[in-house]
Amino acid sequence: MSEYINALSRSPSPLETLELALAKELTGGNSKIEIDFRDAYPALERNLVQKMRKRTAMNHFNAAYKHGLTLAQFRKLLNAERERRREVGDGLMCENCGQQVSVTAAAEQEAK
Repeated sequence: MSEYINALSRSPSPLETLELALAKELTGGNSKIEIDFRDAYPALERNLVQKMRKRTAMNHFNAAYKHGLTLAQFRKLLNAERERRREVGDGLMCENCGQQVSVTAAAEQEAK
């Protein structure tokens, strides 16, 4: 029992401190935004394909995930996620019919 109490009261080792700091870094700042954006991407893209304005989608993303992205940052994350998914072949699927949704048309329309 005293070993258990000692284990609870001792300070963390340098390795444990490093691991905690690295884990905290991954879940904070830009990494947290990128993780949240990847999580929300399918829902965002489905709505953007249906002609929702990016600003509206960004505002809903910021409200839901408690971020403060600007429109430029949102576009950068959107384009990066589209490119990443295109490279790995992870396309967006329609929930109703199961067909792959073409986001290239939406991306081309945004460029105009």
